[in-house]
Amino acid sequence: MSRRSISEILKCSCASETPAPNAVDRLMRLVEVCEATGLGRNTLYRWMNEGRFPLAFDLGGCRIGWRQSEIRAWIESRPRCRSIRINRGAVPWNRGAASDKKEGAASSG
Repeated sequence: MSRRSISEILKCSCASETPAPNAVDRLMRLVEVCEATGLGRNTLYRWMNEGRFPLAFDLGGCRIGWRQSEIRAWIESRPRCRSIRINRGAVPWNRGAASDKKEGAASSG
């Protein structure tokens, strides 16, 4: 499955940002909401239970959906990162650990 940008996922079918009063708000499925927010399924469910994320609608047949406008509003309400701290001493995902063990085993034997 190809990755889509948040703007593609949340693209409004209408020309203006605020939909007309009689316009139907599009429902987003779980996969789309995960892509748009960067959150996992378990986090979405937990945050819904805690009141930290918009509640989903029951679409029937074990399917749920969220209003696109509510997801967009939730994303816009999130604080922006002021600064990102990078731990320069850490090795992400422990890269090289497996190859170091192999080299150590080969040189010791």
